[in-house]
Amino acid sequence: MKLGVVIALLVLVGVGAVFFSRRPPGPLPERLNNAIAPDIAGYAAALRESRNPYYGVVQSRELKARLASLAGAPRDRVKLHRLLCADLLRFNEIDEAVQHGEEAVKLARGLDDRELLAEALYDLGVARIRQGMLENCLPMHCGEGCVLPFAPHALYKVEEGPRAARACFVEVLTLRPGDLRSRWLLTIVCMAVGEEAPKEWAYPPLKSAVDIGRFENVAIPSGIDATNLAGGAVMDDFDGDGLLDIVTTECNPAGRMHYWRNDGNGHFTDRAEAAGLGGQLGGLNLVQTDYNNDGRLDLFVMRGAWMRDDGRQRCSLLRNNGDGTFADVTREAGLDYPACPRQSCAWADFDNDGWLDVFVGNESMEMRYPSQLFRNNRDGTFTDVAKDGGVENWRYCKGCAAADYDGDGLVDLYISNFGEPNRLYRNLGGFKFADVAVKAGVTEPINSFPCWWFDYDNDGRPDLFVAGYGRDIRFIAAERLGVDHDGPRLKLYRNKGDGTFEDVTKAVGLNKAHLVMGCSQGDFDNDGWPDLFLGTGFPLYDAYEPNVAYRNDGGRRFDEVTFSMGVGHLPKGHGVAFGDINNDGQQDVFVELGGFYPGDFFYNALFANPGHANRWIALKLEGVKSNRAAIGARIKVTTAEGRSIYSTVCSGSSYGGNSLQAEIGLGKTSGPVIVEITWPGGRTQRLEGVAVDAFYELKEGGAPRRIERKPFKLK
Repeated sequence: MKLGVVIALLVLVGVGAVFFSRRPPGPLPERLNNAIAPDIAGYAAALRESRNPYYGVVQSRELKARLASLAGAPRDRVKLHRLLCADLLRFNEIDEAVQHGEEAVKLARGLDDRELLAEALYDLGVARIRQGMLENCLPMHCGEGCVLPFAPHALYKVEEGPRAARACFVEVLTLRPGDLRSRWLLTIVCMAVGEEAPKEWAYPPLKSAVDIGRFENVAIPSGIDATNLAGGAVMDDFDGDGLLDIVTTECNPAGRMHYWRNDGNGHFTDRAEAAGLGGQLGGLNLVQTDYNNDGRLDLFVMRGAWMRDDGRQRCSLLRNNGDGTFADVTREAGLDYPACPRQSCAWADFDNDGWLDVFVGNESMEMRYPSQLFRNNRDGTFTDVAKDGGVENWRYCKGCAAADYDGDGLVDLYISNFGEPNRLYRNLGGFKFADVAVKAGVTEPINSFPCWWFDYDNDGRPDLFVAGYGRDIRFIAAERLGVDHDGPRLKLYRNKGDGTFEDVTKAVGLNKAHLVMGCSQGDFDNDGWPDLFLGTGFPLYDAYEPNVAYRNDGGRRFDEVTFSMGVGHLPKGHGVAFGDINNDGQQDVFVELGGFYPGDFFYNALFANPGHANRWIALKLEGVKSNRAAIGARIKVTTAEGRSIYSTVCSGSSYGGNSLQAEIGLGKTSGPVIVEITWPGGRTQRLEGVAVDAFYELKEGGAPRRIERKPFKLK
C-alpha cells in the first residue's frame, strides 16, 4: 500500500473528519458547550484556520508564501525549508515534509556552515523516522509494534524511512560527534530494522535489572485498540456489575470519548453513543468521582491544556444516571464558566461534610485563569471559594493531588507548576489554606508535571512523587547514556511526620530524567509495595522515549523493569490506569497512547498481568458519614506475619485513572489479615480475621461482605 493511502486511512480513523473540515477563519469562541457537537466543530475549524502551534495551518501557508517570494538568500531558504519540514509533520504530510527537508540539506551543503548542515540533516532524519512509523508500526498493528527493544516479528518491513534516517544521523555525528540526540535516534532506527548501531555511537543494551514477567498487550483481541491522540483514561465500574470498564478522552477538539464496557469474557464493547457521551468531544484528561453521593460513579472532563488563550474550553461534569447513560450537568452545577485551559483536578472532601469538593488546576499566565476550588453545596451545585481560601495559585498548574499529609484529619493539596515553584497548601479548616511548600521542602522540580501521594515505604505516612518535565530529547539521550545533564528529574519526597519531607530521590534510584506525562502507581506483582508506570513524550516528533516502568523493591529502591515487562512503547504515553480488569486478583494496566499533534495518533494498550503467586485483597468501600465513594479513605492491612501495608482510595495520580476499588497486594502472607480503615474526617474501623484472595464490599460502620467474582482470561 502506498504511503499516501496509508496516511489517508489512518487520518480518517485516528483524527476525525470534522476536525479537518475547511471553514472560514474567525475568532476562537471564548465559551463552549462541549455537549453540543456543532459548537465544537466550529471551534475545531477555527483552530485549524489559525496560527495555533498545534492545530493551525495558517503558518504553513505563510511559510510557503515567504519561500516562494524569496529570491537568492540560500541561508534564509534553508531556514524556511526546515520550518516547513517540521510544520508539515504535524499533520503527517510526510512526502512534502521530506521534500522540504531534502531541499534544506541540499542548500546547506552549498554553504560553509557545518552546524547548519547538521541541523538540516537532523530535521530530515526526524521526518524519515516518522515516515518509518507510518509505513510500519501503524499498518502492522500488532501488540508489540513500536515497543523497545523490537521483537523479531515487529521489525520494520518497509525500510526506506529508517535507512534514510540512519544515513542522516550518521552524517550528523560525523559533523558533530557529541550530538547525543542524533546518537539516541540512530540507535532507535537501527533497532527498528534489526541492526546494531555503529560501535562508536552505540548505546548500551536496553535491559531490565529485574524480570517480573512479560505483560502481554491484549488490546487488539479485547476490542479496545482504537487510535487516539493524547488523552485521559479511567478504569472503574460504571454500571455496577462488578467488572471494571474503561473510559477515554482525547485532546483533538473533535475527538470523541470512548466508553468501553467490560463484557466479562475478555472483550469490551464501546457504548459511548448509547451512553449519551457521543457529543462529548475533546479532553486531555478526565477523572471519576461521585459528586452527588448517589453511589454511581460520575466523570469529570478537562480541556484546553497547553493551548494558552486558545484553550478556553469549559470542563464537563457528566452525571451517571444509573441506567447506562450519562447527562452533562456542567451548567446546572455552576462549573461551566469561566472557560479556562486546564488538565488537572483533585476531588476530595476538604471540609469533612461528607460531600466531595473539587480543586481545578488552571494554567494561569499573565494574571489570567486562576485555579478554582469548588465547594460542594450538597444540592448538585458548586461555589468557587478559591480566592477566599488562598488557593488561586496564579501559576501554570500541570498537576494536583490531595491527601492529609500531616494527619490532622483535614485534606491538604499539592500543586505541581510548570516553570515556577510548586505549592503545598495545608488545610487550616473552613476552606482556608496556607502555602507551606518552602518550609516543607517540596517546591521542586521547577519544571514539573504529574504528581501523586502514596506511601511508598509503608510507614503509614503519605509520601509525595512529582515528575520533572524537560521537553527536550537531549535530556533522555544523556540519561540513557549515563552522561550528566541539567534536565528536570523525578522527585520522591519521604514524609518525615513532622510537617517536612526528605528528598530521597537519589537514595531510591529515581534521580532520572523522563519526559513524564500520563502516569500512575499500582502494584505490578502484589508484593505490597507500590510501583510506577510513566507515560512519556512531548509534542515534537523527535520525542522518542519508551514509556517507563519501575518496580518498588521493598521501599528501599526502585528498579526499572520496562523492557522485561514489554511496556516500552515509543509512541507518546498519556492516560494510565491500574485495575484488576479480569477479576483474577492481579492489577492490569491500560495506557492511552498518542501525542498532541493532529497526526501523532496511536493505538491503546492493555497490558495483562501474568500473575506472581502473591496474595491479595480487594475492598470496595462505601462511605456513610464520609463521601459515598470513600475517596481519601486510608487502609492499613496487617498480615499474619505482622507486616503493615497501607493504601488509599484514590485514582492514582494527577494524570491517571485507577479504579477506586482498593486492590492491595499482600506478598507471601499465610493467612487472614486485620484491616483498619481511617475514613475521611478521622473515624476508624477495625476488622479482624479477613480472608485473603477475596473481594469485599464494606459500608462505613458495617461488616465486610464477601463478593464472589468469576475470573476470566484476557486473550
